[in-house]
Amino acid sequence: MSYVDFRIIVVDALLTGNPPEVKTFNKTSGDNVVVACNLSDYGEKRLYFCKERCENKDKDILVETSDLSAQRDRYSIEYVGGSPSGVFVYVSISQLTRSDSGLYRCGLEIPFSPDHYREFRINVTDGVLLYVGLPLVVLVLVLVSLSLLILCRRRRSKARGRPVETEYAVTETSRVYEDIREDGLSPPVEISSVYSSAKYSKPSAAETNDDYSVITAANLQNTAEDDSDAAPPEDDPPVYSTVH
Repeated sequence: MSYVDFRIIVVDALLTGNPPEVKTFNKTSGDNVVVACNLSDYGEKRLYFCKERCENKDKDILVETSDLSAQRDRYSIEYVGGSPSGVFVYVSISQLTRSDSGLYRCGLEIPFSPDHYREFRINVTDGVLLYVGLPLVVLVLVLVSLSLLILCRRRRSKARGRPVETEYAVTETSRVYEDIREDGLSPPVEISSVYSSAKYSKPSAAETNDDYSVITAANLQNTAEDDSDAAPPEDDPPVYSTVH
């Protein structure tokens, strides 16, 4: 069983071409950048990664080595060969800041020959979108939470208000029933007035000495509740009384 090891390197761009094309990368603070520079292999060489035109080696060179890889602070460089299209020099910068903005060069220093290099530019800006977007997201979440809270409270208020309305309706109905029952009771007993009249006449031999008066009495209403099937009352006969 045979196997072959391989690596996967994710880069922001692969720089090729002759003459080299200056590519620009727009980054925000805190980002990382990885660039692959495709160069020709000239045997003995020295790798370097510098800022601007590499005119001041003590200041502009970020990292350099005669080995296959090297790292210095936030900067790294690595040489990968064995490709039919030449060699690849990978350079990277981690945790970019605004001061990292500028022109960069990755290349091979070849003895007694002009350097073979690629150039690219980095523009680093503050994460304005992140700073502005985060408060907006928080604000939206707060508004949504408040809306849900208000909606839940309204639903609870409606749910609590329904039994009160039902109880009130029942109470009103009971009052109506009571009013109807009170109206159905028989009215109080009324006493009718009794009228009498007396007529006086002189006594005679043919007549008796008794005088009569006619008294008519009105019907008294029964205090008990009348039966619905009972016959209507009949008129009572006049009542007579003797006056001496």
